[in-house]
Amino acid sequence: MMDTSLNDKTPRSMSERSTERLDSWKEIAAFFRREVRTVQLWEKSEGLPVKRHHHIKLGSVYAYRHELESWWASRCSGHGAPQVDSALTPGKPKLSTFSAEYPRSEDPGPAYHASMMGLYFWKQRTRVDLLKAVGYYQEALLLDPTYADAYAGLADTYVSLSYNHLMPARQAMESAKRAVDSALALDPHSINVRNAEINFRANCAWEWAAAERLCQSIVETGLVNSRTFQLYASLMINLGRHDEAIRLSLHAHRLDPLSDIVNSQVSFSYFYAGDYDNSIAFINRAIELRPQFSMGHALLGRTHAERGNWEQAIRSFERGLEVSTDSALLKALIAYGHAGLGDSDRASEILQEIEADAGNECFPAYDVSAVYALLKRQDQAVEHISRAYEMHDIKMTYIQYDPRFKSLRSLPQIQQITASMFPVPRTRSATLQQSH
Repeated sequence: MMDTSLNDKTPRSMSERSTERLDSWKEIAAFFRREVRTVQLWEKSEGLPVKRHHHIKLGSVYAYRHELESWWASRCSGHGAPQVDSALTPGKPKLSTFSAEYPRSEDPGPAYHASMMGLYFWKQRTRVDLLKAVGYYQEALLLDPTYADAYAGLADTYVSLSYNHLMPARQAMESAKRAVDSALALDPHSINVRNAEINFRANCAWEWAAAERLCQSIVETGLVNSRTFQLYASLMINLGRHDEAIRLSLHAHRLDPLSDIVNSQVSFSYFYAGDYDNSIAFINRAIELRPQFSMGHALLGRTHAERGNWEQAIRSFERGLEVSTDSALLKALIAYGHAGLGDSDRASEILQEIEADAGNECFPAYDVSAVYALLKRQDQAVEHISRAYEMHDIKMTYIQYDPRFKSLRSLPQIQQITASMFPVPRTRSATLQQSH
C-alpha cells in the first residue's frame, strides 16, 4: 500500500482499483475526502491531473486513480513545494520543510492510522469532531503507548477544545500539559511534538519568552513545517509584533496555500495589524476551503464590524452559529453585532439568554465582556474580563491588541491583568531581526 501521509486527509489506497477512472468532480473530491471546490483549486494551482471530455458534455471531467495517487505522493514528498524565504535564516539558502504532520514509514501500523483519523477530526473543529479526535488519539496510544505524535495531537486537541469553549480552560491546560510532557519524554525531536509544545506554552501556559525561544530554535534548525510558522505568527500577534506576524503567516501560506487553518492565520495577522481588506480576502478563502468553519465566519464578522458594516457582521456571526453546535461564543458575537448596530435591546436580550448559563465553566466571558464594553456598561465589562482571566480563557492572549477592548485598556483593573500576563518587556525576534 502506498503511504500518502500529508498534513490533511489522505486519499484512498491503491487497493481500491475496481473503479480506476473517476468520472466527475464529486468522485474526485470523494477520492481525496475533500470538498469539490478544494480539488478544483488544486487543479488550478497545483497541477492536479484532471482530464476533460471535449466532445461529450461541456465541462465533463475525469481522472485516473493511479495518476492522482502519484500526484499526491509527489506533493507529500515536497517535490515542487514552495521554498521558505531565506531571509528568515541569514546564511542559509533555504529551509528543509515538511508537508506531513506525521512522519511516514514503510509500515506505519494501526496506531499511525488511528492518529491520522485523529488529525482529520481535529481539523474539522466542531464539538463532535474534536471529541472524536480525542477518541482516536487515545486509541492510537492504546495501540502504541510510545507513539509521541499521538500525544502531540492529543495536546493540540485539548487546546482547541478550550479555545472553542468546549472544555474548561484550566482542565484543558492540565490535560494538554500531561500530553506534551509525555510526547517530549518519548521524542523531543519530532516536529509535531515541538509544535504541540509551542501551542501549549503560548496559548495555555502563557510562557511568552519560552515559546518564542522555542520557535526561534526550531527555525534555526531548518526543520520546520507550515504549522510551526502558523504558531509563531500567532505568538507574534499576542506580543503586538504585527509585521512579523504577517510575514510568518505568509511563509506558512507559501508552504500550505490550501489549508483553511493557515489562511485563517494570515487573516488573523492582517486583522490585528488593522489591514481589514487583506483580512477579509484570506478569511473568505479559508471559508471557501471549509464552509463549515465556524471560527472563520466569526472572524469575517469581526472584520466587517471593525469596518462599521454591522449588518454584514451579524449575517456572518449568524452563519457561524448555524454551522456550530449552539455556540454561546457565536451568540455573544451576534449580541456584539446588534450592539454595534445600535439595537441595545436586542443585544441585551441575547446577553440575558447567555448569562442564564453563567455558571458553566465553559462560559465565554471574554466575548461577553466585549458586548458590555460596546454597550458602555463598563462595570459589567470589567467583571467579565476579570472572570475570563480567572478561568484562564485562551482568548485572553489577545487582550492587549483586541480592538473591542480599546475603551477598557486604560482602566487600572485591566492594566493589572495585562501586567500579570505580560511581565516581560517585548523584544524583537533575534532570528528575524537579522533579516531586516
